Amino acid sequence: SAPEEAPSALVDDSGESASRHPDHDESRHTELEDDASPALEEPLLGAAASTLQVNGPPDADPRTGAGPETGGEAEHVSEGLTIGMAVKRADFWLQAGAVAVSWGAGGLLIINIGQLVEVAGLGKDSKDVFVSLISIMNCIGRLGAGALSDKLLRLGVPRVYVFGMATLGLGVGMLILSAASQSALYLATLLVGFLYGSCNVLGPAILGDLYGVRNIGVLYSSMMIAIISGTFLISTRLFASVYEAHATEDGAGHEHCVGQGCISASTHACAIMCFCVGTLYLTFHAYRRGVCRRALDGALNE
Repeated sequence: SAPEEAPSALVDDSGESASRHPDHDESRHTELEDDASPALEEPLLGAAASTLQVNGPPDADPRTGAGPETGGEAEHVSEGLTIGMAVKRADFWLQAGAVAVSWGAGGLLIINIGQLVEVAGLGKDSKDVFVSLISIMNCIGRLGAGALSDKLLRLGVPRVYVFGMATLGLGVGMLILSAASQSALYLATLLVGFLYGSCNVLGPAILGDLYGVRNIGVLYSSMMIAIISGTFLISTRLFASVYEAHATEDGAGHEHCVGQGCISASTHACAIMCFCVGTLYLTFHAYRRGVCRRALDGALNE
């Protein structure tokens, strides 16, 4: 005789069974969704985007917001992108631009602190105080931004948002610095020192989030080009050209400049760059995140 059909049942770890029922399955699915940790959101978004990319993506790539990539690079995202794959992505160049502007803004204060002290009408002996303040706030920024970004990541907020806000904050710091007063210099030193340290610690972590950690060394080394470029063009060339245009020489041939005009143009230009790049950076990643969310929702509903 034919064997009797086994009853359809689910057996849990305690040995109890539950018959299959549509309502039961639906409630079970809802429980799993409710229990999902926010920390898993980003990997899920990335997986959904990679699936769409391999199986036939729309016109815009969910991960980059640019056109479809070639060569099956999405299959290697979880393993870690190479530098050759990364440079084909829009977010790589946007990250490089944000790094250049952020490091340039921070360097404008750090490298030229001696001239800024004089511009604010303080004695040269005050320079040591500001160097100490920059070092302290830089350290606090590194510790605070690292811990905060990890906490926010577990709550579903990517590190790129923290980096973008730090870039906007540096723009605010440049506007404060442009006042060229003693109180403004103290406030700008505290703010820029903290945010500069934050950007330093967030940069490598963001590269790992975007491209994986297998090739993190060469990826971070490539960002050094952006750091050097931003520091040279903004911190050195831009500041020096404005300062020297308003400075006067004493009998010994030393340049001196006091007042807002010595730094106004350079700090305002740096602030505009920070605001523009920071806004573009946040908008790009918010758009890409929205596309990935819709892709993930579509994959779960299939």
